[in-house]
Amino acid sequence: MAKASVTDRLVTWFTVWDEDKTRSVLNITLAVLTGLLFGMVLDTILRQVGNYMFPPPPTFDMASPEDIAKLLDTVPADAYIIKIISWALGTFGGGYLAVRMAKVGAFPAWLTGVLLVASYMIHMSFIPHPTWVVLICLPLCAVSAFAAGLLGNYMLIRQMRG
Repeated sequence: MAKASVTDRLVTWFTVWDEDKTRSVLNITLAVLTGLLFGMVLDTILRQVGNYMFPPPPTFDMASPEDIAKLLDTVPADAYIIKIISWALGTFGGGYLAVRMAKVGAFPAWLTGVLLVASYMIHMSFIPHPTWVVLICLPLCAVSAFAAGLLGNYMLIRQMRG
């Protein structure tokens, strides 16, 4: 028997719609949005720790492109490392929470990771970062989302078994 194509499976999935599917889609959507919010809050908290360790000058104006350019020239690499770690941990935490809430597999963590990485990329487009930060962020956050999905799924399976 030949396997159904992806298109056939999607058509079948969308044509047979019932209350259980609606509940499942809403559950996954809520889990991803909650994971996204949690990941952003975790990232913000960790970045504030970085801002405490490496505070900007007292006369710094975030609305001034000249001040931003001057600050980015003086920021040590350690401050960027804290920012990268906060992004990775925010992605991991948000993805893990999404998987545990949705209880359908690892893909809610991946969806949460994609949305968080998109927000980090938008942040990096507004505030220029060194190239090495951009090159490290994407793969590290992807690995974090993947690991969150695996760990969350593993914990769900362990919880169901006993």
